[in-house]
Amino acid sequence: MDVAAWIGSVWSFREGRVLLGRVKSVEGDRAVLSVVGLGPVPPLGVEVLPLDAGGSQCVRVPLLSLLSRWKRMGGAT
Repeated sequence: MDVAAWIGSVWSFREGRVLLGRVKSVEGDRAVLSVVGLGPVPPLGVEVLPLDAGGSQCVRVPLLSLLSRWKRMGGAT
């Protein structure tokens, strides 16, 4: 599976809340996403990172969690 091709793709969290993320990078077995809709308590397994240089909220998510708990909406192929 070429997960590097996921960079730029948009994903939606499937479990009852509006949380959207765009993959910024892949670091080993984790993806870094720029997200909107995170709320005060992140979903289990989502590591909140400091704001990026542009002021966007970022998170780190295990790739297995991304595949099982998120839905790919579009973007890079």
